[in-house]
Amino acid sequence: MATQQSVTCRACKRLAHLFPTLAVTTDIIVGFPGETEDDFLRSMEVAAEAQFDAAYLYIFSPREGTAAAFMTADYCDPAVVSQRYDRLKVVLDHSAVQKHRERIGRTEEVIVEGRNKRDEEKWTGRTRQNKLVHFASNEMLRVGQYAMVEIHDAARFHLSGVLTEVGEMPTHKVRLSVQVSMKPVVVLGPTASGKSDSCMAAALANGNTELVVCDAMQVYKRMDIGTAKPTAQDQAQVPHHCIDLVGPSERFTVSDYQVQARAAVADITGRGKNALVVAGTGLYLTSLIDELSFPGEWPEIRRELQQEPEVSRLYRQLKELDPEAASKIERSNRRRIERALEVCIGSGKPFSATGPGTGAYPDNGVVQIGLLWPREMLVARVEQRVHNMMAAGFLDEVQQLRKDGNMSHTAKQALGYAELLRHLEGKCTLEQAVGDIVIHTRQFAVRQERWFRRDPRITWVNIERDPVSEIGSVLAKHLN
Repeated sequence: MATQQSVTCRACKRLAHLFPTLAVTTDIIVGFPGETEDDFLRSMEVAAEAQFDAAYLYIFSPREGTAAAFMTADYCDPAVVSQRYDRLKVVLDHSAVQKHRERIGRTEEVIVEGRNKRDEEKWTGRTRQNKLVHFASNEMLRVGQYAMVEIHDAARFHLSGVLTEVGEMPTHKVRLSVQVSMKPVVVLGPTASGKSDSCMAAALANGNTELVVCDAMQVYKRMDIGTAKPTAQDQAQVPHHCIDLVGPSERFTVSDYQVQARAAVADITGRGKNALVVAGTGLYLTSLIDELSFPGEWPEIRRELQQEPEVSRLYRQLKELDPEAASKIERSNRRRIERALEVCIGSGKPFSATGPGTGAYPDNGVVQIGLLWPREMLVARVEQRVHNMMAAGFLDEVQQLRKDGNMSHTAKQALGYAELLRHLEGKCTLEQAVGDIVIHTRQFAVRQERWFRRDPRITWVNIERDPVSEIGSVLAKHLN
């Protein structure tokens, strides 16, 4: 063991010398069966000598079915293990802070991830070495935008600074990120199919898995009940990525999601963990696992299109300008119809000619598992889900969002929110609004399933009663 640890130190130093901008991270388990005080002291020496940029520290916990689970005679005293954990944590914290302090005074290039969740007056981003940076800015930034940040302070897990310069949205750099060795596992299906519960159970059972949420509405803060966002308890048990990225008033696009989700998957797999994607929004999933490029934007045209009250008129206009694109978009999907028209009118070219698009299904090596329910059972689950949301305070949530004001055009169109906003505006009764939510959610579930069924790469699992138990063994095969 001592020889291996010496090699580790030499390798870290050699890498740091050859690649000054490289960040070296590691996982360390304290209290593995048979660990002696001498073993632990040597680990302390390695931690101090190697000077990892970040180290993730864990206390040994036997996993059922592994060899370690049967080494009970060699288990360490829990009190001793707890003391060792605290001692090693002090060393690792000191090393990480020292490494971060070397960056104070530098100006770092940061890719913006969104508002800081704890302080919305600040922003959060990551450097090329995946260093988390919190920074102050008076400018309105966009997810995926590059920013130059002068570093003023350092802590174990993050740097702090002030924005000095704003860059453009990345183009070639975003496309390059798909080349990173990342092979997430995807669980997909229509709303109310049990995707989230199944993934949560699999992540807890596996112990080495983090979840990446692929939902166009869960990116919005304070839109929790109506989007069935993971609870605070779930998020405390298993790390969740790509939720609560922007406020309800901010615009968020599929290209924004692509940047965030690919960065999340690269970060998770880069730490030797499984990235398990919970996917309900088909286009967002395509942007994550396939090569999907994006045309430019024309805000003035977009605003004009949003003034048209009838989505059927917009669809007829798209059918005239780009029949191919119209044939691939649901007549009721106003958001996608507006976007396709914006590109057609703004660029003078068909939206369908902007890239390989969503009709191409190349072999990307990504495992996709779909949940398939009998239609009548899914309908019943949808209805029950809507009533559960109302009982949990969905109306109060929408009322508060309306009171706060400034919901974006997209946020206002979110399923359930649009119907309850109509009720709060006096355009229908609450009973009518809830009935509309049930109907529209059932229709949405059909559209989701129709979208996913086009992809021949998906392995479908027929669910009869309990998705958690029925796909548990399938998922376990694909999670390390």
